[in-house]
Amino acid sequence: GKSSQNTKQLDSDDVEADYYKHAREDDYNLSEEKSVDVSDGEESGDEGTLQDDEGDEEVEGDIEEDEDVEDESEEEDDEDTLTSEVFKVRVLSDFDGELANDLSIKTGDILTIKEKRKDGWWLAEDAAGNIGVVPKTLVERIPNSPTQKPETDKKTTEAATDSKIKKNRSGAELWGKIKEQKVDKKTSVTDVLKAMGAMPSGFRKPTLGNLLKEEGHRIGAWVYPKLTNSNLAFRDLHWDPVESKLRNFPVRITRHCSILSARMVPRVGTGVNVISRQIHVALWDGKHILSNVHTIRTAPAEKDLMLWNVVKNPQMSIYDAEFLVRSNSQLANIGILFELTVSFIRAKTGERSDVSCGWCVLKLFQETGAPTENKNWELPLNGGTPYDSNVELDPSADTKVTGGLMQSLIKVNRQPRLVVKLAPVAKLAKEQHDLLPETVVTALQYTSFIARYREILADELVQSADCINQTDLIPDPVLTTFPRVLSQHDLMDALKISWDERAKKSLRQSMRQRDRQEKKSLFRSVYMNTVFPLLKLISLPQLVVASPEVEKMPVLTRFTKACCVVIAVLQYSASAFDTCNTDSLNMAQDLHHQRRLRSRVIESQPISKPIECHLKCMKNCRCVSYNVCNGGKLCELNSEKKSNNISLYEKSDECDYHEFSFNRQQSSGCRDDCCSTSQACLHGARCQATCMENGRRFQCICAEGQSGDRCENLARNCAFYANSSNRTHGLRVIYAPDNTPYRAFCHLGDSSSSYHFTLAFSYSVENQHLFKNQPLTNDHPVFQDAHNWEKYRLGLARMKGLRDGAAKWSLTCSYDQQGYKTRDVLTVFINKLDPLGSNNGRKCPQVQRIGVNGQSCGNCIVGIVQGGNAWHMMYHHADMCPSAVQVLPNLSCSSGLFSYFGNYNTNCLDKNFSCTSSMKATTQLWFFHKA
Repeated sequence: GKSSQNTKQLDSDDVEADYYKHAREDDYNLSEEKSVDVSDGEESGDEGTLQDDEGDEEVEGDIEEDEDVEDESEEEDDEDTLTSEVFKVRVLSDFDGELANDLSIKTGDILTIKEKRKDGWWLAEDAAGNIGVVPKTLVERIPNSPTQKPETDKKTTEAATDSKIKKNRSGAELWGKIKEQKVDKKTSVTDVLKAMGAMPSGFRKPTLGNLLKEEGHRIGAWVYPKLTNSNLAFRDLHWDPVESKLRNFPVRITRHCSILSARMVPRVGTGVNVISRQIHVALWDGKHILSNVHTIRTAPAEKDLMLWNVVKNPQMSIYDAEFLVRSNSQLANIGILFELTVSFIRAKTGERSDVSCGWCVLKLFQETGAPTENKNWELPLNGGTPYDSNVELDPSADTKVTGGLMQSLIKVNRQPRLVVKLAPVAKLAKEQHDLLPETVVTALQYTSFIARYREILADELVQSADCINQTDLIPDPVLTTFPRVLSQHDLMDALKISWDERAKKSLRQSMRQRDRQEKKSLFRSVYMNTVFPLLKLISLPQLVVASPEVEKMPVLTRFTKACCVVIAVLQYSASAFDTCNTDSLNMAQDLHHQRRLRSRVIESQPISKPIECHLKCMKNCRCVSYNVCNGGKLCELNSEKKSNNISLYEKSDECDYHEFSFNRQQSSGCRDDCCSTSQACLHGARCQATCMENGRRFQCICAEGQSGDRCENLARNCAFYANSSNRTHGLRVIYAPDNTPYRAFCHLGDSSSSYHFTLAFSYSVENQHLFKNQPLTNDHPVFQDAHNWEKYRLGLARMKGLRDGAAKWSLTCSYDQQGYKTRDVLTVFINKLDPLGSNNGRKCPQVQRIGVNGQSCGNCIVGIVQGGNAWHMMYHHADMCPSAVQVLPNLSCSSGLFSYFGNYNTNCLDKNFSCTSSMKATTQLWFFHKA
């Protein structure tokens, strides 16, 4: 009570002085009590005692006037062992500390040398504030590193060397003794502001923000390929020898997420100047950080400082609120961790620090295993750190929901919360994302650059490697420096500016989507012409995170604009050189006046002169002849020649017929570029030029589940594989109605004329609760992308895609254990009963076959029910279907009725029925197709 009263009466300067006065008084009291054990971490109950477990950026307390001066003899001893000089060094090699006072370091870390010892072990401090000794042989001094006078406070030296003689200490030294738990012995900015009542009690030291100081949690460390356990191969970098490219690496989690706003975020308080507000993002399983840390900067609303807004169409990528989350983790509780932080400067002292203003988690999977749906989510902000629970962000704000409805609505609206959006991933974007590392969180606008970098990595590390044990260094500036550039958003912005300008002029529209080699070459060229020189630019100041780049951005802008001008000049020269290509255009060859090939036109466009039609045909792989009509003003591209169908070749007063003459077959191979300038193959299939071999200019390399000259045919069900050489039952690629591929289980018939089964639904008795109140007419996918016999169901769209074209559907028992058996089976023609048609209760269809416990009948009437559950049969179906044939055993249970093929009563199971022989027994729904 006394402390809070003083705070109200005094100004901020007096409050701070009073705060330290109480702290020193408490320190003296503690020093006189022999029973106090500081190492327990227990704290005094007085409000003046300051808890320093937050470990923020630290400031010297106003306590120097009470420090005792060291004895002259002790100073002389220090001079024999220590050199008074403070400077920066760079770590040359990793070192893992062996003793308690050793400081573990990594190659490339920047350390501050506090004191040099003549025994070769120097006292150093790393970027995270950790202090310890390191061997001087593993570091090198940074040139032009500023030399500072050593601090007069010897306490950190005493902690590191453990060689000081205990003696009577001043109040300031006893104040440090309270916090003698291997924590820094200075007072943090956050502690001072909390003691002054200038900061909510739920604010903490940033968790993700501090991890960014470590190289291992920056994105650069996550784009490198990971090795397998044997260290003989790469885990997430594989080469596709068929397509000669980096193989796509699909993972379990690929989600687009965007931050919309943060609302009712408590203010930091008075006495500070806010520099920036940012949100750190990472993958989280409730205990561990599973990815790199991604940062998104926000802007406060002009009229409401408690509202954090994202910048619309930002010019700088640090403000881009859209990001990609990618991981192959199989953890059920994996989610996205958001941490709101504020960077500020204390007005009085000029000290700079960061503080966490709340955190929240968005789970990526529901309890059923289904992905979290795509929509806007409002996530309440928690106080403390992600490792804490039940900590209020700002207890002083009354946000508990009590009272009437109107009052409850008002208080709910005052809850601190973060609004985010999950969005679906487009097919083209998914193909690019599958080139990225196994685990990564990054801005969407960075994904194309990371994909290009990974393709170059695959070229150098996998394709070009002469042998498996090759360990030669690869002199490649792009591979060496790009991971470092990824962590510097301003350099990435410069890369994007140059890429957009260059790609707009260098890549034709079709090439922008298709030609990987061209994109890789262009990426390397743009990178080496812009970003790499910027890294070596002496006038470019160092990037300071969470600080306005007032000096750096003008340098970047001038440099990138100059690069764009140079690139434009080079491009003009290249295009002029192209026009002098020895492959001249001879339109007079194979020209037929007043002739036209009809009914084979694939494209018709207006032109200004006939030469344009020849150029259009040259760029289109499907074009082998063309008609120039209307006095040279209309171009018609044909997919065939007159020799293919002479009946379509006719006289025409308005047209001239031309056959495209291919003259680019070189000794080094085919040189037709049409695959990069036209979309000859469909559904992402790879186009390969053939130089008119077999009368065609190209051939398409189809993926699994595709067929046809242009890969236009897609596998809509398992009958697609009827003529496959591999007729084993198993997972095959099936295409949904929206042409999205997925893998489904196929049971192939004995011959191509047989029925082929496609699995749509499977579950065990013990997991049937997952599908309670979910008839087949509901969209209720469960593990639809991860086949599981005990809990698996396709979404409604995919299930309808299988239903369309199916002849019949069937329910089977324990296929995973015994295969397809007709002892226990129900098969119904689609035209007799559509399982996705309705869920309006009882039906009495004629079924093709029903079998239960060896009893069976064909083409008979049975009673089938679909209400709140999926289709199933009741033993008393004769009551609802008078003409039904009774083939089901008439079981009676005191606990209820017995059902077959679904809606099982676990207290009343027929152990002879293979669908319910045990709790692990399964039931399947199939759709039957013919090729």
